[in-house]
Amino acid sequence: MDKNKLFITNTGKYLDDYINVIEKDDSNKKYDMVWNLISEPTIENKSLNEIYVNNFIEKIEYGNDFLRVMLYNFLQILKPDGILRLGCGEDFEQNKKIKAALKDYEFNNVEICKYDQTIYPAKTTKPPVKKGLSKLHLGCGTKYFEDWINIDNNSDNNIQKLDINFDLRNPLPFPENSIDYIFNEHFLEHLTVEESRRALLDFRRVLKPTGKIRIAVPGLEGVLNLYNDPNWKEAPVMKTFGFDKIIKTRAEMLNINFRAWGHKWLYDREELERRLKECGFGNIKFCKIRESSDPNLQNLETRDESDLIAEAEKIDFDNTFFTDAV
Repeated sequence: MDKNKLFITNTGKYLDDYINVIEKDDSNKKYDMVWNLISEPTIENKSLNEIYVNNFIEKIEYGNDFLRVMLYNFLQILKPDGILRLGCGEDFEQNKKIKAALKDYEFNNVEICKYDQTIYPAKTTKPPVKKGLSKLHLGCGTKYFEDWINIDNNSDNNIQKLDINFDLRNPLPFPENSIDYIFNEHFLEHLTVEESRRALLDFRRVLKPTGKIRIAVPGLEGVLNLYNDPNWKEAPVMKTFGFDKIIKTRAEMLNINFRAWGHKWLYDREELERRLKECGFGNIKFCKIRESSDPNLQNLETRDESDLIAEAEKIDFDNTFFTDAV
């Protein structure tokens, strides 16, 4: 199929100059292909001059993961100077929300046009890079780093300053090989193993060939050491957060570390190194808090309980070796 324009609709309309796509199969209508819009694109990257989405975009709530993943997929298959055209009906307030979502994904020149109430944004794949190196602070919470792109989903609605509001379980809205550094603190333990695998693979995707990642988590070894300490209630972490007054037993303390605060998987050195290697990272080294041989990764940790910290580099690898093991 040599057409370089895509038309997505649920109306049954067919445009001869476009690749015609329906999201769900309907054998009573004519389409060139069926594509689940929240899945990986089935069209070659950077191959399309235009994507025209008609009739159903306004039904997607702004901020909905479906919309975010769909826009991300469009970014991948549009050419750098490609056009995204969204037929959005007459709901002006909803159109404003969609316009805001497009700006989140760095679509340029977003305008709501009078004709057919259609949004015609010209598109760019350039991420919101700050001066100097491209550095991502993922799961930043309330800790804003001035020289970094700070990203969080603000699930607690308590973040005053944020560059991108984004659910990090989805693919990052950045092109391949575009980022120099990634840092996250007390983030990975909030994901399941499968969620963390997908996240790490995507982090590797956006890192440049020489890119580095630094991960800081509360280590499992520290938790077990605390469990085995007869004076566990006197530990600084217990005093700092007042846990010495509310946690009654070591078993309760252990279970809280595994289950509270949205924790889903705790790591020790062996486990963290294993997961990083499985996702295409090498030259892994473990660091002391706020210390690094790389000046760009020094003094980043903001939480003293970050006692397992790893740095790794993106390397070439074959991701076809995964087994069914957890």
